[in-house]
Amino acid sequence: MAKSTNMGKTRYAGIYRRPNGKYLARIRNRFGNLSKAFTALDAAHRWRRDTLADLENGRAVVLDGEVVTVAEAESQRRKAAGRTLADLIDRFKLTGECRVPPPHLDQYTEDLGDKPVDEITRADVQALLEKHTQGRAPATFNRYRAGIHRLMNYAREVDWVRDNVVTGIKRKREDNRRDRLISPDEEMALLAACETHDTQGRLPTMFALLMATGARVGELQGLTWGDLDLKAGTARLGWGTTKNNQARTLIIRGVALERLKAYAKVQPLNKDELVFRNDVGHSPYDATKEFRVVADSLGLRDVVLHNCRHTFATRIARVPGMTLVMLRDALGHKSLAMVQRYTHEMTDDLAAKIEAMLSRRSNLTCNRL
Repeated sequence: MAKSTNMGKTRYAGIYRRPNGKYLARIRNRFGNLSKAFTALDAAHRWRRDTLADLENGRAVVLDGEVVTVAEAESQRRKAAGRTLADLIDRFKLTGECRVPPPHLDQYTEDLGDKPVDEITRADVQALLEKHTQGRAPATFNRYRAGIHRLMNYAREVDWVRDNVVTGIKRKREDNRRDRLISPDEEMALLAACETHDTQGRLPTMFALLMATGARVGELQGLTWGDLDLKAGTARLGWGTTKNNQARTLIIRGVALERLKAYAKVQPLNKDELVFRNDVGHSPYDATKEFRVVADSLGLRDVVLHNCRHTFATRIARVPGMTLVMLRDALGHKSLAMVQRYTHEMTDDLAAKIEAMLSRRSNLTCNRL
């Protein structure tokens, strides 16, 4: 039976009926102090009995006035010790070896940042990937997977986990050629739509730069004001800021340079600030996401920002005198094998050179005769 409604005695263990008709169950022992209110007396007795049994058998503990499982208590301990995914990301950034795109890191943090690293399951990662890549290209899925895979590999390196749970998630098959070209008419339409979509000039400026330099989106997202030399028309991509970790310089000319100069009229005093950043905080501007809205509005659902790089490579490959070595350097690839697919674009120029050579040989033969 419930004890008296004299609330002055409720500091002792037992079950008490409160003036409002509810029942207050209290536990006071060597494991800790806790209490819970119930509308039914049977429920109060059942909770007190089961809780005491769990505490005695070591299945539960008292933490901050609440009874939690041993596993939950250990999870809370790891959180307090700084072993969450957000902590891992912060630590990885300090190494200078974190090559995961900042927008991806932000999304990993938003979805799983509060969870201890050794509690992240394959199902958690799969849910994250599906959330951010559903309906998008296989390459997008693979980039997101690669980022979280690299983070969990780092967790293994610092002995936070024993196994990388991402390893069991298969990469999706993708067409690495990405042969979709942006036509001149589409380029003009996209540029105009970018101007309308982002009145601050970030998206149209980035689009113009991507079309004029063949840079990767992530490379422009990491640009700081100190990397730019507007007088010389160059942007320096430092060591560790490119996909292959090798520094290179972007040559900016024409309309892209004019747009960049116009965009750069107002600059922060700190030259380490990002050139293209979000409205809130110091994170890079998510051009990929914003461009998707622009392209869809024009009905160009098969166009992505990476097509700018392929279009640039195709156009520059057609320039008379262009060589594979020059093309490799312009695109920032490590090997000639990466630019072999553009050799067919050089066919016309090669044909002209062969014709010129044969013509010279023919003239020499005739002269000798």
